Amino acid sequence: MTRALDGTAKTTRRDRLGGLRGIHGVPVTLALTCARCGAPLPLDAVRAPFASCAYCETTLAIQGSAVSVTGSAPNAPGTRAPSASQDFSRDVADAIGRGVDAFEAVREASARHLGVAGQSEAVARVTIAIARDFERESGASIARDVSALCRITEAYLRAIDELRQSSSTEMNLPFLAATSEGPKHYRRTLDPAVIARLAMEEPPRAAAASPPGAPGTKEKPKKKGWWPFGA
Repeated sequence: MTRALDGTAKTTRRDRLGGLRGIHGVPVTLALTCARCGAPLPLDAVRAPFASCAYCETTLAIQGSAVSVTGSAPNAPGTRAPSASQDFSRDVADAIGRGVDAFEAVREASARHLGVAGQSEAVARVTIAIARDFERESGASIARDVSALCRITEAYLRAIDELRQSSSTEMNLPFLAATSEGPKHYRRTLDPAVIARLAMEEPPRAAAASPPGAPGTKEKPKKKGWWPFGA
């Protein structure tokens, strides 16, 4: 089955060198994901006509931000080492403790410990996008909550494993945070198309490059969420 990612023509264009430029010439990085299992693809995949998913070994055709399936190996093993989870959590905690923002903390730690070197941009984007969706829904703040961020990352990687065998899977994270109203839980159905949309969202660090109110810019209306269904 062929799945296409949403394009980014409204905010980006290709220059003659094949790179991407956002508004006011600010560089934009495309984080692509597998159209079959939702796994992150290497950053340089955007420059190649074809790529192979390291998680499900699906052969993918790539044209700009559009990814489609051309062949697959449904029972291919994953490359993530589960024993690295503790090291990943420790590095995220250390980075956040040093004042590093959540996106960079997750990106750097996943590159070192989760077997996704060169693909950690998408892992971090999906993690932060889900965290922000949870914050809007629950009213809780988890931007610097190491436990919550690591649970989201690991749940995403588990979802990749499950999407090798099914078209969708459920992310279920009970007791992800707590407010004065009590514990807050998170549950969403994920499929490759939803994951692709999450990975295409620019993280907070990139948005900061063009601050609100800058000459020639307009504030964008706040989105209710990334999900194609009601909260």
